[in-house]
Amino acid sequence: MPCDQITVFKASFDNIKDLGRLGDAAKALGWHVSLQGEFLTITRDGVTFQLRKLGNGVVGDATGLRLTQQQKAELQSELVKGYAKETVKVAAKECGWKVKESALNSRKLVLERR
Repeated sequence: MPCDQITVFKASFDNIKDLGRLGDAAKALGWHVSLQGEFLTITRDGVTFQLRKLGNGVVGDATGLRLTQQQKAELQSELVKGYAKETVKVAAKECGWKVKESALNSRKLVLERR
C-alpha cells in the first residue's frame, strides 16, 4: 500500500486474512487468545469463538452462554472493528506513521507523519 494514499478497507469475517492480527485485536479487546496453526480460539465472559481460516476469509462460531443471533453478530462486529483497527496500525507502522489513540478501546485513531 503506498504511504501517500488513502486506501479504503472494509473488514468483515469474509475477508479477514490474518488470524494472528485477529488474535492481536481480540487481545486488545480483552479476550483470552489461543492460536494454533490455522485455528484461533478466543474466550471472554463465558463466550468462546472458535475460528479457522477458510479460503479468503475466516469462518467460526460462538459457543457458551445462550447467545441469540443478534448477540453473536454484535460480538463478531466488535472483533471485526478491532481487526480493522489493527490493520490500520500495521499499515501506519509500515509507512513510518505515528499512531495515536484517543482512548484504550476507542474506534478513533489519529495518524501523523513522523
